[in-house]
Amino acid sequence: MKIDTIIGEDEFSKQIAKQVNAQFIKFKVFTFPDSEIKLTLKKTELKNKNVLLVLRPNRFKPNLNDIIIKIYFVTNLLRDYNANEINLLLPYMLYSRQDKQFLPGETKSFSYIANLYESLGISNILTVNSHLYGKTPTLQSFFKKIKIYDISPTIIFSKYFKTKNLKNPIVIGPGKGANKLIQELADSLNADFEGLEKERNRRNQKIIMKPPKTNLKNRDVIIYDDIAAGGGTIIKSFKLVKEHKPKRIFIALSHLLTKSGIEKIYKLKANEIITTNSFNSEESVKFTELNLIPLICNYLSF
Repeated sequence: MKIDTIIGEDEFSKQIAKQVNAQFIKFKVFTFPDSEIKLTLKKTELKNKNVLLVLRPNRFKPNLNDIIIKIYFVTNLLRDYNANEINLLLPYMLYSRQDKQFLPGETKSFSYIANLYESLGISNILTVNSHLYGKTPTLQSFFKKIKIYDISPTIIFSKYFKTKNLKNPIVIGPGKGANKLIQELADSLNADFEGLEKERNRRNQKIIMKPPKTNLKNRDVIIYDDIAAGGGTIIKSFKLVKEHKPKRIFIALSHLLTKSGIEKIYKLKANEIITTNSFNSEESVKFTELNLIPLICNYLSF
């Protein structure tokens, strides 16, 4: 993927531009009293440039719908300035949890979002561990013209856990839907793995989860999943694991967000919570945040 210019609004996007020797253009946002926004690029020399737009939501106050309108405005502005190729980096893939109509009358949210991106003429989208990673339908199946890079963060989690002197480790996934993800991490650590059996009531969103079948006593357990927002799935998994009296419990999440969800997970008193910088954290945190930038830069050549 040949990129000349990176457009973003925070240090994360600026650091990507620096590492790959690309021009960085910051955009600023003005919010009107009625909540409408106006975006302004600081530079407009974009004719015939291959551009990467980078957007991350706020971790503690997620602004996912704002991200979508920013994508809409900036991509149209890039067309006005005759950019050659428009690419998108969303470390967190918005709306991918609603990938189908679970109940009659529900919107097919991600299908509609995918159609919007295609209508904007986007060429490539990079994301990290979408909710559809390793599942059917795949993330790519929602797009006809756009090339999707659904990047696994397992390599950076594996590198980190290899510094923790793990004893007889096992990777636990909160639900069998995460099996590819947990198997990747388990294989890299030469560890066992198990996906817990989970059912979600689509009407009230309550979760029923069965205890692990594997003996966890005196073992180091890594609970590994793609996302925690409300915290419910992780909390249930943690409590079921703790009943087996493991040596240590680590919680590893590709994406961790919402103030209330994070506070609930803090109260579990895991040995450590590990996530990535897929979100912009403006508040102080009590967890380990792994850097996605080197991993992302592997997909960008200049």
